[in-house]
Amino acid sequence: MKFKTTALCLCLMNLFWACGPTAELPEPPNPNPAPELANRTVLAYVLADNSLTSFSLTDLDEMLEGIKTVDTKQNNLIVYMDRRDGGTSQLIRICRNSNGEIIKDTIQTYEASRNSVGINEMEQVFTYTVDHFPAQGYGLVLWSHGDGWIPYSNTKTRWIGQDENKGTMDKRLNIDELHTVLKSIPRLDFLLFDACYMQSIEVAYELRDCADYFIGSPTEIPGPGAPYQMVVPALFAVSAPETHTLSSSIASAYFDYYKNKYTGAFPSDDNWVGGVSMSVIQSNKLDALASATRELSIYSQPGINRMEILCYDPLRERNYYDMDQVMKATVGDTPAYQNWKRFYDAAVIYKETTLLNYNTYATGSGKMVSMDGFTGVSTYIWGSNSSYQSYYEKLLWYQDMQKK
Repeated sequence: MKFKTTALCLCLMNLFWACGPTAELPEPPNPNPAPELANRTVLAYVLADNSLTSFSLTDLDEMLEGIKTVDTKQNNLIVYMDRRDGGTSQLIRICRNSNGEIIKDTIQTYEASRNSVGINEMEQVFTYTVDHFPAQGYGLVLWSHGDGWIPYSNTKTRWIGQDENKGTMDKRLNIDELHTVLKSIPRLDFLLFDACYMQSIEVAYELRDCADYFIGSPTEIPGPGAPYQMVVPALFAVSAPETHTLSSSIASAYFDYYKNKYTGAFPSDDNWVGGVSMSVIQSNKLDALASATRELSIYSQPGINRMEILCYDPLRERNYYDMDQVMKATVGDTPAYQNWKRFYDAAVIYKETTLLNYNTYATGSGKMVSMDGFTGVSTYIWGSNSSYQSYYEKLLWYQDMQKK
């Protein structure tokens, strides 16, 4: 009995010391190192310090799901996250750890008062990403509110990117400022606008020297935004030289998800059945399209009947009209129009819409509107809104239309 008691005590002592403070615990698994030169690095710049903040964590979870089918040894997904209730802004690498698990690796943190739509602040994040995660090709996702080329001058306009700085201010990014930021990094394979109203000829033309392809919607996007569990695999699906196929695949992943849910009924953010519109613009075709458009002298034509043209913001200020329909209404279904249409179709390589899309009033309420006549890209009808006329004259698209 004494022997058994002694043995039991020894076992208990061993157990105590094994669990005691001097025991060595296993090291947590580390993030796998990033590739020295990736096939592609994609930065998702999430500007959610605004009314969209509740969607940002859902989208981050979708990204974690979507990355599961991506070869993270060959590709980088970097996410900049600025949320209204999220404290400091963070730069996150979504990757695998040494156990093969998908993780969020925080690689940079920034002060809570940071202006995430400031030129210097954006350049800091963009250049850091390019310098630390070099790749053969780069992609960018801009996630936020958006209002096309419209400048931010008051609370009724939104532009691309909004930072309310936890409710203490309201900063937004204009098109010329975005151009400045994008010129600080290598030319992008694609730029995906996960924001409303960004697929306009004015925006694409202004940024045409910054990206090969622009992916977005000429009208409002669904409240939940891109289905990243579907879109993330598409972001990395094709090697850099084949970006024509890549950009269409990204747009298709976005569109098909909502097409399959579409019923035409009034949507909710939890069950978006209200449709979507998506298109892709190929930037190296834009100069030819500009020349063809300039030949038709659209800005010297008499006023056209806007009521017969598809408007992409019909419940708001009515600044965005279908470009193809504008041209046809301006010169008629003539040989000149048919010649112009060839250049338009060469530039707009993908365009899909559901029959109806959900649109909102400035007050926030909304209704389903027809997309009859949709061709993928919006433009401004000259003279339709005098408050923006002077700013519009500064855009490269308008200036090039005036050349002889």
